[in-house]
Amino acid sequence: MSASAAAVAAAETHFLQYAVQWASIALLYYDYALTFREEVKFIWRGNKRSLLVVLYVCTRYALLANVLFLLAISGKFGGGGACDAAYKVIGVVSVLGRAAVIFTFLARVYVICARNKLILGCLGAIAVTVVVLDAIHVPGLRCHGSSSIQIANTLLSILVCAFEALAALFTLFRSIQALRFGGSPISTKRHTFSYLVAEQGILYFSLISAFTIGATVLNFRAAGGFFQRLLNAFTLPLSGLITARFILRLRAYHGRGTPDDSAHATSSVSAFEVANQDNSRTVLDEFGVDPVQVASRKSDEERGEYSAHGLRFAINRGERPGWDIDIDQTDTYVGSDFQSISSEGGVDNALSRAFGPPEFLEGSSGRPKEFVEGSSRSMV
Repeated sequence: MSASAAAVAAAETHFLQYAVQWASIALLYYDYALTFREEVKFIWRGNKRSLLVVLYVCTRYALLANVLFLLAISGKFGGGGACDAAYKVIGVVSVLGRAAVIFTFLARVYVICARNKLILGCLGAIAVTVVVLDAIHVPGLRCHGSSSIQIANTLLSILVCAFEALAALFTLFRSIQALRFGGSPISTKRHTFSYLVAEQGILYFSLISAFTIGATVLNFRAAGGFFQRLLNAFTLPLSGLITARFILRLRAYHGRGTPDDSAHATSSVSAFEVANQDNSRTVLDEFGVDPVQVASRKSDEERGEYSAHGLRFAINRGERPGWDIDIDQTDTYVGSDFQSISSEGGVDNALSRAFGPPEFLEGSSGRPKEFVEGSSRSMV
């Protein structure tokens, strides 16, 4: 290759670096502008003594690595050792962001899988290995070329793919189980915790995993150059972006954003809030509850209420064997209303109207009426 061709190739690569970095920065700051109001409400005005706040800062502000990398490829840090040191700082920020993303998804999968120790052990081993390898490759970072510790790059890409795929599949499986529990349509559960984790799991699996797999392919097909790290400009920022949004949703569900959030909680997430009424007594409680257990508990409560109503109706029918009309199909009067009826036409007349052929009245269903015993005024 001639010198002019090499110069053209270098210029094209440099332009591509700028384009990729500017695109990722534009995406990150656009999303930051969209979620800034929610961040102030649910993070900075809420309970700051929370692990979710630390994880949010690490995931959201890992975008600084993109800004530092843009300055590095612009030559703002000089050359030689200063530039290599800047790349190592970028690597440290990236490690913190990736560790926060991995811990968030590990804790979430552990919680929604009913705190299964086997799942925690398997995914936890992969997560720890990923963080360790991510930290190991930082000392080998340099301005030109990839990290000098290649084994860390290769294993890191493979294990990140495995962790993300397993975490997303576990999340999706348990969430679909919860959404299908009880037989009601999934569209009616859009504002439940189960739908939240299912939606987030699908987004993460379909979007982030595509970039991670692409980065793994580039590690083998374009080793030793800029293209090996091409997708890294989007992989970590998108992971942090989605995770930060998920943490904001968790904080909103916990009702910790403002002092009156708990008083204005919506009924659509009541099961989730009741299950967490102890207000996160442990660290893992901040990541929610098992959606299958919540759906099962809610179904049991609904069946209990239905059974109790049937029992009360059976008792009422046993006390009044002559009343063959369903209590839900009759108009009900308390003592004061019955007293006014009695004064107008007498008790006998009122009873004859109640149990005789129904009289059609405009605006009414024409159903017979009954008197509820136990009122403050007795019928004499």
